[in-house]
Order: sequence, then C-alpha cells, then structure tokens
Amino acid sequence: MVYEMKLNKKYFELLQRNEKKIEIRLNDEKRKDLKIEDKIIFIEEGSKTSRIETRIVGLEYFKTFGELLESYKLEEFVNDYITKEELLQDLYKFYTKERERQCGVVAIMLEKESG
Repeated sequence: MVYEMKLNKKYFELLQRNEKKIEIRLNDEKRKDLKIEDKIIFIEEGSKTSRIETRIVGLEYFKTFGELLESYKLEEFVNDYITKEELLQDLYKFYTKERERQCGVVAIMLEKESG
C-alpha cells in the first residue's frame, strides 16, 4: 500500500538528509493500517513538488509520545539538534494530549527509496 503524509519543513529536510530515521505519529485512523514494507510518500508542507519516497521497515506502538521518546536515541528523530523536551513540545503543537490518550502513538521506522 502507498500512503501520503504531509511533513513540516524542518522535519522534511532532516528526512531528506537522512538525519531522520523514525517518523512519530498518532496511531489514529490514518495510521492503523500501516504495515512493514508499505510505502509512504512525504510531502513538504506548503509545497506541491517536494516529495520523499520511503518504505516502512518497522513499527512500534506506545501509549504516549514521552514513552516513545524514552525508547530511542534522540538522533533517530532529529539528529540531536533539539532536546527531547523540545521535541515533545513540538509534537503537542500538532496533536492534543486527549488524542494521544485516545489513540496511542506509533514510531514508524523508515528507509528512503532510491531513485
């Protein structure tokens, strides 16, 4: 299956430079069907042409973003340019704590497609 997801410019650029290996999302209705080997095309927010094709190589589920962040090294998300606390604050700009409690969260391990 092939999915499309928008990605904030700063995180899009990290993925483009291979400095981001894991995408963090709510495990909501849009993500429940993700499977290993599925493709995700990330589209830079505000752009119609900036796209990165990736393949899912792993999925791991957590109750909260905090629990997820404690399970990985920071550089797997942001290449160490912000703290875990700052990343957590960033996540809560996109998602509410209520939705986090309702859905849980998913770590999507990615590999860029060559081409």
